[in-house]
Amino acid sequence: MLTARGGEGTSVAINGGKFLGKIVEWRIITEQHDIEDLMQVRIALEGVTAASAALRGSDEELAKLRVLIAKMEAHVNDEKRFAALDLEFHITMATISKNFLIYDLVTMIRGQLEKTLQKVLLLPNAMPLTLKEHIAIYNAIKRHNPDAASAAMQNHLKCALKRYLDSLAAEKNSGSGSKAHKARSSKKRNVKAIA
Repeated sequence: MLTARGGEGTSVAINGGKFLGKIVEWRIITEQHDIEDLMQVRIALEGVTAASAALRGSDEELAKLRVLIAKMEAHVNDEKRFAALDLEFHITMATISKNFLIYDLVTMIRGQLEKTLQKVLLLPNAMPLTLKEHIAIYNAIKRHNPDAASAAMQNHLKCALKRYLDSLAAEKNSGSGSKAHKARSSKKRNVKAIA
């Protein structure tokens, strides 16, 4: 990044990373992104996040993940509360990873998917399956096994993407007015940024 000052010329900015972060954030929150594309980015990023959490997580930090899982178990029939705990689980894990660039990216991308993911949780067995996947992630992190943690996270997000695609198919098959028409008109769905 460059800094331009009148009468002084142009120079390399001292903190160019800050500007790059703002550009990436602006693109993510202001542009339309295909849900599948965003989920693929999450699969890559959060696989690294889980592996880093397995390597860097303290017993105290891992206890926070366990508490979140217990809360998810208690709210497995409450879509709104479960979705909030799901988000908190992923954000806590990103914090534990101590990679704050990934933390920022995960937070931005996750925010774009929030409404879609809440809808997916309404599918039969989606919350119990999500909980089971989170437990597998937690267990791998607790064992401090980065490869298993990454694989468990990637499996979870691939399953979440499949549940999303299944929800589109169910919506299409239900024939529910304009929603069914939209599902038929486009294989992939776009989500608009929440301003």
